[in-house]
Parts: sequence; C-alpha cells; structure tokens
Amino acid sequence: MGLEQSAEEGFNVADMVSLLKGHIKDGYTFNPRSPISPENKDHWRVGPKFENQAHCVVFVVDANAMHSGIPQAFVRKIRQIQEAVKQLRVPRVLILTKADVLCPEVYKDTANMFRSFRVREAVKTASEIFNIPEASIHPVTNYEDAIEISWKRNIPLLLALRQITQYTNDRIEAINQHSDSD
Repeated sequence: MGLEQSAEEGFNVADMVSLLKGHIKDGYTFNPRSPISPENKDHWRVGPKFENQAHCVVFVVDANAMHSGIPQAFVRKIRQIQEAVKQLRVPRVLILTKADVLCPEVYKDTANMFRSFRVREAVKTASEIFNIPEASIHPVTNYEDAIEISWKRNIPLLLALRQITQYTNDRIEAINQHSDSD
C-alpha cells in the first residue's frame, strides 16, 4: 500500500508511526480508515525490541510526478508522515524512479544523470515537497525496457543503496551508544 491523497486511502500516518516503532507484527492487513491499536492483540506488539523497529525510511516516487505537479492533499499527507519520521529521528531517503524518461540525454547515457537540468530540477522539487535534503534524493533509471543491464545503469541505484545502508548503520550505532551510556 502506498501513499494516497486522502486520509481514507493509502497508508495511514498513525500506522506508519506504529510500524516504525516496531509495534506491528507480521501478517497485519493495513486499513487506511482504521489504524491499528493496542487492542488488536493478534497484530500489536507490546514493548517492541530493537530488531522490530525501522532504522531508515525509503520513499520511492516517479520522477515525472515532480514535473507534472503533486496535488496539495498528497503534499499534506507527505508532510504529516515526514514530521512523524523526523520526530522519531529515523533517517529518510527518496528514490526518484524513471529519471531517464525526464531527459533524452540521460536515456541515451546514464552518465548524464547528474548533468541533466530536468533531473536536477526534479531533485530540487522533491526536496521541497518531501523536506528531504537533496543529498538524500537519488534519481535512478528505469529498467522497464532494458534488454541488457549495464554497470552504468546500476551506479545511481547502488549509490542510493549504499546511502540507505550507511544511514541505517549510523542510526543503529547511535542507538547502541545511547543504550550503552545508560
């Protein structure tokens, strides 16, 4: 389930917070109209352990949406989720898919990704909408029509995965250091 414009559709912000904190057990079916509560004994985890918690949030968005415009209702919901994630101090990364569709030069050669005005513009817009630093936004190419996978096409995605791994590791280390000092 993804994000949708209205509160009654898509991922519920309260469920996102419960999931990040590790309260939701495997097998729970999300309901956008009714978030999980501690009364749901089958799927609510009391006192979640460290390994039950999320240590990085990754948003995946079509880069074309940055140019076509995102409805304000959708932006409001994104900002609610961002605020909840920031309060929990969970690092955030955004992957912009289909960046090669934005620019013919990037489509021809992925090496042009970081020189493309349209891609840079999409990253800037995404940063403003999602309130995520541009350095944590990764445009990646679309593999939909790729017959062969070249190492050049993989580099942007591998950079994003490396940052996700580093952010996750940093958060785990910070939590471990904090718990060791208690």
